[in-house]
Amino acid sequence: MWDRAARGYARQEHLEAQSVERALDLARPRAGERLLDVATGTGVLLRALARRPDRPAHVEGVDSSHGMLARVGPLPAGWMTGLADARRLPHADGNTDVVTAAYVLQVLGAADRRAVLAEVRRVLRPGGRLVTITPWSPRRPARAVLAGLAALAPRTL
Repeated sequence: MWDRAARGYARQEHLEAQSVERALDLARPRAGERLLDVATGTGVLLRALARRPDRPAHVEGVDSSHGMLARVGPLPAGWMTGLADARRLPHADGNTDVVTAAYVLQVLGAADRRAVLAEVRRVLRPGGRLVTITPWSPRRPARAVLAGLAALAPRTL
């Protein structure tokens, strides 16, 4: 599905711009840190980070969609994208300072959401930071995402 959606995804990226900037403000990635953008899609967050003067040297965006990754575009030297399932991240335990996950948790079922959050927890170093962008909805699925994040937070702080 995401490969098909990639072609027209850019038409709505402007709607994400303010939330992406706020997420980067909260994440506070610094030059010496490693940042992983889970479900990077077309790289909206990566491109916004690339425009900032103080940015990490090592940044990676992963996504399970070839179509989305094909639309990321050029990134700063040393940054990369890769095909990966967020439920099984190809990273060593505790090797990441900051993980971002924009607009993904709300589209996952409960089991997949738990798996992704467990992987994020595994790859984050002690004291590392997770910042998500999850649209708010009074419907039950949004509450489930928030409950999952609340359960993860005490373990990573």
